[in-house]
Amino acid sequence: MTSEPSPASKELVRKKKPSAADVPEKYRSLIREINDPVVSDELNQYIAKNEVDNRTHKLKTLLAAWESQQDEERSLRKLFAAWILGGLLFQMLLVNVAFFLIGFGWIHVDKWVSTTFIIAVLGEIVGMANIVVKYLFPKQGGEALNLIEKL
Repeated sequence: MTSEPSPASKELVRKKKPSAADVPEKYRSLIREINDPVVSDELNQYIAKNEVDNRTHKLKTLLAAWESQQDEERSLRKLFAAWILGGLLFQMLLVNVAFFLIGFGWIHVDKWVSTTFIIAVLGEIVGMANIVVKYLFPKQGGEALNLIEKL
């Protein structure tokens, strides 16, 4: 029958600083130094620090991925915007040339055809400008901020 150590002897065991003699012979060469025993507060601090480090790493990874995604989307939007605006400028030039050719009498078309043509092209330009503004420059940021809040 073994007896339980008394609370006083447990306290003495806890306060005793370990020494090299307490370590088995085969492990002594692996130890540089023996410090004070680790207490629960130190473990709690270590755990809290690791949790913060893990969250920080996740946040940095998320922000890096979000930044690269935004850069890719921005370059794609620039390319689309340049092509669309170039097409619209060409179309406006074509309409102006046709308008002047009709005005100088070099091209003969009915009045309703020229009016319809100019109004249709103007409506197309306004519609394309609306598409550019609405789809190439959407409201952003909500998804990434929600994800960051979850971390």
